[in-house]
Amino acid sequence: MMAFLLKVVKQMQTTTIYSKMSTIMKIYAIRHGLSECNKRGVINGQKINDSLTEDAYKTVMNTIPALPKKISAIYSSDLLRATQTADIINKNFNLQISLRPELREVDFGSLTGRSWTDIENNELRGLREKYKQSQYDFHEFSGESVEDVEKRVVNFVEELKNKHNNDEVVIITHGGILRLMNHIYKKKDLDLINNGSVNIFNFN
Repeated sequence: MMAFLLKVVKQMQTTTIYSKMSTIMKIYAIRHGLSECNKRGVINGQKINDSLTEDAYKTVMNTIPALPKKISAIYSSDLLRATQTADIINKNFNLQISLRPELREVDFGSLTGRSWTDIENNELRGLREKYKQSQYDFHEFSGESVEDVEKRVVNFVEELKNKHNNDEVVIITHGGILRLMNHIYKKKDLDLINNGSVNIFNFN
């Protein structure tokens, strides 16, 4: 009986040590509010630095109840539609916003400014589906490949993991980045990512 109790105590001690060593960072990743290009249905990427629409404020404010009451940091893409979204959200937290180019939207190159319907109806049928499945390569249009984007996103997440043990942080980014993060970290390919939507990622 004594040997059994000693074994149980040892298991409890091991579990306690493991729990102390197991740290978790939680990222609340938010797509920016509706931008002017989003409203018009055209690709903005990195080359069109458009602003939010007048109606976007309310949508962004509606994301705040989905966030924790206390967070450690806010990181944002440095594109205008993202920084405007971050400013709205930060009214609830009053933190210094860190602007990061790693969180910029995918660079679509010369496809920027066109609609997906126009692109696929003319010469590039199936390209949007490849984009949704994170299988794209926009090098031929002087844009980025999925490998280019993955490198900057993964490096950024690794930096956060090293810096924010047991922290909850908010990042403001773009549909293409959220789609890729879901593909990498959740093994999901999302068809639609709404403006102002919140995606939660847990990292050990």
